[in-house]
Amino acid sequence: TPRFRTYTINKSGSHLLSLIQDILDLSKIEAGKMEIHKTQFNVEEMLKTLKAIAEPLSHKNNNKLIFLAEESIGEIISDEGKLKQSLLNLLSNASKFTKNGNITLGCYTKQKNKESPVYLIFSVSDTGCGIPEPKQIKLFNAFSQADSSVTKEYGGTGLGLTITKQFCELMGGDVHIKSIYGKGSTFKINIPLCRPMVQIKKKVIAN
Repeated sequence: TPRFRTYTINKSGSHLLSLIQDILDLSKIEAGKMEIHKTQFNVEEMLKTLKAIAEPLSHKNNNKLIFLAEESIGEIISDEGKLKQSLLNLLSNASKFTKNGNITLGCYTKQKNKESPVYLIFSVSDTGCGIPEPKQIKLFNAFSQADSSVTKEYGGTGLGLTITKQFCELMGGDVHIKSIYGKGSTFKINIPLCRPMVQIKKKVIAN
């Protein structure tokens, strides 16, 4: 039907645009031309926007999307666009490889000791198929996926995790995976917590 053809064309166009954007991002990173644009933004507001985008993706496989975040995080200074894209890549993968399960995004701060820097942690966990340990090593390599059969069943180029890792490193952090085959996976993004400077006005006390 004409409606179905229009839907297919739009879907294919969106997919192609996404692939082109990934390849352009990777090219910029490899050429050393990807820049960080730090701004001050509210983490809770960013997560609300992210949830609105990610919920339709999770519902495709009948998954439940759960967001858990510390209320006290407030505003930080970082590259909101790259952080949001990195998290969306992880949520998109979790939605793709999980069926009739749960996908949870957690957000909290962590500090090893009083002298250590404070990091902001974003944890994306799913109850999906999981990844065998020997295949986890190459996950962050460009154009690489855990299994060749994955491309046939789920599609994709294997660039999302590569870009996510590069973005995290540009922001001064990293991304790690912990997965149990058949039980699910957890990806953690760690970035330095940078708070905006607060100007304190001195009170003048009259004699």
